[in-house]
Amino acid sequence: MANSRGLWYNMPIIQLEKDIQKSIFRYFKKIKIFYWRNNSGVFVVRDGFGGQRIIRAGALGMPDIFVCLNVRGLGIIIGLEVKTKKGRQSINQIYFQKHTPI
Repeated sequence: MANSRGLWYNMPIIQLEKDIQKSIFRYFKKIKIFYWRNNSGVFVVRDGFGGQRIIRAGALGMPDIFVCLNVRGLGIIIGLEVKTKKGRQSINQIYFQKHTPI
């Protein structure tokens, strides 16, 4: 049943990956950590003449976020893959993780 504001009672709150990422970004900004959101996937770009191109961004399975740290003068890059409680790694993400040197 909805109340006067249109909110539903007894409905589970679903947390999305993008909301988790935003929280991570706010935290990194607060503590001044350099990071970037790694956009990946396939995009269709249409030109002004009725044609289109397919553009692939990033490698299959790459993590959502990269973090750059300075640890005792060494540059360290860490990849973070963000998942919800029910989220699971794709086959490409598992492959990327296994073949990334540690």
